[in-house]
Amino acid sequence: MGAEMMRLSLAALLAFSLASSVLLAADEPDGDRRIQRQADVVRSVGLVRYFHPHAATEVVDWNSVLLQGFALADAESSDPEFASALADLLGGLGAGIAHFAPGDEVAEPAALDCGPLDAPVRWVHRSFGGDIAVEPFPSYVSLRSISGRPDRNPRADSGIVQALSAERLRQRTVRFSAEVRLINNGEARLWLRVAGPGGETQFLDEMKDRPIGDREWARHAIEFEVAADAEQIFLGAEVQDGSRVEFRNIVLEPISPDGEAAEFPDLADSAWQLYSPHSNHDLDISTDDGQSVIGLTPLGDDQAEPAIDRFMPSDAPQYQSLALIDGSSLYVPLVLCAQQAAMDQAEGEQLAARFAVADIEGLSDAELARLDVAVLWPVLRHFYPYQELVDEWAEMLFGALAESADVADRDAHRRVIQRMLVPLQDGHVFVFDTHPSVGWDMAWLPISLHIIDGELVVGNSRHAEVRPGDRVTAIDGEPAADWIEERYKEFSGSSQGRMDRVRRRLLQGSRDEARLLALEQAGNSLEISLTHELDESLPLHPHAPVMQLADNVMFVDLTVIENDEFAEALPELVEASAVIFELRGSPTAAALPLLSHLLEGPDKKEGWMRILVARGPNGDLIDAERSEWNLQPQSPRIEAPVFFLTNGGAMSWAETVLGLVRYNGLGTIVGSNTAGSNGEVIFLNPPGQIALRYTGMRVIGPDGEIFQGVGLAPDVRVYPTIEGVRAGRDEVLERALELLD
Repeated sequence: MGAEMMRLSLAALLAFSLASSVLLAADEPDGDRRIQRQADVVRSVGLVRYFHPHAATEVVDWNSVLLQGFALADAESSDPEFASALADLLGGLGAGIAHFAPGDEVAEPAALDCGPLDAPVRWVHRSFGGDIAVEPFPSYVSLRSISGRPDRNPRADSGIVQALSAERLRQRTVRFSAEVRLINNGEARLWLRVAGPGGETQFLDEMKDRPIGDREWARHAIEFEVAADAEQIFLGAEVQDGSRVEFRNIVLEPISPDGEAAEFPDLADSAWQLYSPHSNHDLDISTDDGQSVIGLTPLGDDQAEPAIDRFMPSDAPQYQSLALIDGSSLYVPLVLCAQQAAMDQAEGEQLAARFAVADIEGLSDAELARLDVAVLWPVLRHFYPYQELVDEWAEMLFGALAESADVADRDAHRRVIQRMLVPLQDGHVFVFDTHPSVGWDMAWLPISLHIIDGELVVGNSRHAEVRPGDRVTAIDGEPAADWIEERYKEFSGSSQGRMDRVRRRLLQGSRDEARLLALEQAGNSLEISLTHELDESLPLHPHAPVMQLADNVMFVDLTVIENDEFAEALPELVEASAVIFELRGSPTAAALPLLSHLLEGPDKKEGWMRILVARGPNGDLIDAERSEWNLQPQSPRIEAPVFFLTNGGAMSWAETVLGLVRYNGLGTIVGSNTAGSNGEVIFLNPPGQIALRYTGMRVIGPDGEIFQGVGLAPDVRVYPTIEGVRAGRDEVLERALELLD
């Protein structure tokens, strides 16, 4: 079927129910007509790219489609001429895409009937795992249903995953290994990813070149070097094709220069988490010859059901229309019969030639920024799991397109993307330049900072002239209040989370880069030049991972303690009169076994982490999968009163820990609201290589509330004061101690 026949097939496609069709409102704010036309390109191309189920969507270069669309938007033509040309451009991308002039009426069609051998095809997006997603979380999948992918079947894959801090393994050779056996046919793999600053991948091995097929126990391994700035190590094992696989004796161990493995604790069974994108496997832990065996067991033949049947409700829309600038409408089918969605080789070659890979290198900085806006905005508009937090999606797009026109360098390009994401109210949002010319040699100033009443106050210092309690009054010659205000505008998230990002923005920078700070110190003013020189941030309250306070009260810093240190300290914690846990920041993996030693019974909080499926475009999202941690109690149990110290620097994994504490009544939370962003993230890398991450799943708070952009509230609210900091006091810790009286 050629492009003309594709357009003429509309009559057959009018069998789609218009009762399911939604006409998108032309809610653009007043502005430049050229920007409005560019916005039409972005919205219409995004709709076709991610929801039109024709095979053409997987053949064309979408950068080329967008650039050709922008050429039409920028041309000297009338709005009706532009709309008609845009419709012609997109009409060549699959059956049934049609353009209706203002006032055109379409007769009520009959229901779609593909016949028993001609199944319906639809794009299914579980969160988002499309072509610009970088190594998405395994449950994040985007695929055309029924046809799937020629090289693999994501529905049949399941696995286990565990995350660890990389701090203790930096600049070392490390081996990840496990004994593996398959109970029936199929393939299994180990995989490992090392993430550096901003979450970028520094090392990845998925064993694609050496899949595991052993029917008897055999050890397999991945060896790698951990970079000096590595932050996290993600370990995983998976099975494909609906088979059962078992793993045992799973270890991560440093390797000495002579190749011998150093002692390192086994990875805790309880820390492994199941991922099964289509609920086709279950996780079980058994014992074999005294060793723990982690098994992935297929759930049954019902998993052969196509994705469209498993996730799509019967009332899912079958057609979508979008109003263009001249009042006309672009109609796009969301479901096609398999024969209509197919394309022969000749047609594919013609489309690939018409929309060949675009010459990105030849674009100006402004054109490249505009292209990135056009690629990223539709993903957020259609799939961001907190759609209700964004008041004006159209304004977000219009503003970013307008700003991109003035971009003259890569830093300005990055700022356009960063500002576009502010309305998401998502503390996970992080924008970073991945271009090869940009280095990531980051370092920290030799001070730490509190945020007190909207001001930056020194909390700890390694500089002889800078003291705790000094108030920052100017930064590089700019009044501190103005500097804070401008940076605050660039960050997404809750107010406390954004202020914490501002704090980190000042402290972290390129190694050897200097900051000129003006300080108010005991009524006097002074200027100090500080250099980003530390490999790690200076803690606000330096202390050992575990220490004893007065009256047998134990203090544990969950942001630094490792699993082996926690295991060694556990007997003391069990005998303590009270335990206070530091959680003003991100906890290590030791937080998970800690929770098990606090539980009196099984964790019963269900369904609070939710992966959404797109029922239709424009944020029409419904639950696809609900999950929880299902923690079990472990002996010995810590029965003494427990307190957790927290603030706006606690986000994501920290909020999971505190959510489990709150729901299960495991302790008292002292401090201030957490950052308010939780759940696995999505990394996107658009053509301009200004990459970003954002929250990919919806997480419900302990009481069933949405806390995205709000944070988890403490049981006892305490804020530090300048007077307390100057006196060397930790007022949050002091308040926890007072609660013991």
